Amino acid sequence: HGAGYGRGYFAKAVRTLLRAAYIATMPDQQTRRGMNFAERKIDRRIESFWDLEDTIREIAGNRKEFQAAQHLLMIVQSLCDFEQLNLTADRNPNEPALKHAISMPEVISEKQVVYFSLVATMDSASVGEIARMVINTANAAAIQHRDNFNQRPKVHIVADEAQCIVAGNIETILQQGRDNGIAFTLAHQSLSQLKVPGDVDLTSQVLNSTCIKRYHSARDVESQKYISELSGATLYAQRSWRQLKGRVVNGELGVRYACIDADEIMRVQVSEQVGPRLEPEDIRDINRDINSCVVLFERNSGYSQFRGAFPMTINWPMPLREYEKRSDSVWPTAEGETIEMANAWPAATIETVVPAKSTVVPALAELNDGLRSVFDALNSDDEQ
Repeated sequence: HGAGYGRGYFAKAVRTLLRAAYIATMPDQQTRRGMNFAERKIDRRIESFWDLEDTIREIAGNRKEFQAAQHLLMIVQSLCDFEQLNLTADRNPNEPALKHAISMPEVISEKQVVYFSLVATMDSASVGEIARMVINTANAAAIQHRDNFNQRPKVHIVADEAQCIVAGNIETILQQGRDNGIAFTLAHQSLSQLKVPGDVDLTSQVLNSTCIKRYHSARDVESQKYISELSGATLYAQRSWRQLKGRVVNGELGVRYACIDADEIMRVQVSEQVGPRLEPEDIRDINRDINSCVVLFERNSGYSQFRGAFPMTINWPMPLREYEKRSDSVWPTAEGETIEMANAWPAATIETVVPAKSTVVPALAELNDGLRSVFDALNSDDEQ
């Protein structure tokens, strides 16, 4: 919640309740020294969010000191709906997925690649909590790896739609991750997404904690102004000249219509003005080029010796044909070690009206195939 007076009260209440739930399930009495939780000893180990929910309910009950921590119970309840997060050997001893469960220490030590597909449109609150758990467990595993092997690991976390996982402690997470060998790549649409109405503005925290910034499309005014200010200043030459009134009335404007001085010499006055290297219109022109972006390096190192933000042209990371091939590929079939998310909607019955799938006219399908072959031939690397 935060460290302010009002925010700090709720933050401390949540932390106290969570700590009480863990301490009450620890067998060692010394861990509860001075906590006065011995009378509420719970014979249970917290191995899932189901266990945590039961423990919190038993600890909190109707106690007034924990009424301000109801937000914690709501979060835990939302995470109880995910079967993948609640598998335990006690409840599911023969579950094949347990043997293939993701372990962050193994991910780091074995240099694995782990992919999380979290659909924010279905449940943005739970998606944010799960994504933040991924980051926190990776950070904890990196600390453990550093302590065990006396070296920082090399971990890279790439987060698309990062505005869904950004929270008030994002600056601390990014700083701790950097110290523990974790590099972050955060992708989002605009700076305005970091400023939620009625909530904390996290724009400065994110900008101050990231060393390299790439703006592929800055469409909002706030982002364009920010990039323009960071691009640095340069000198602009401004010209001025005198013209006869009649030429101006007739629409004859330009330096070629300037008046000639008494010595029959045409003179133009030039003055210098300081302005940003990238004007908003320049940034909008860069937005229109799909292969252009604006890059900013906060720290000069090696060949990266630049001043201010500047345009950069980049290539595609893979050929178009390879991209289409991967896009058309199907996911692997679900085996015993895979748990698929169940649909939150009830199953369709005879009373349910299901939208009919549109059929493609055969002639139109043949036309599409013909156009596809022409497209492939035009984009082929082979010489024709």
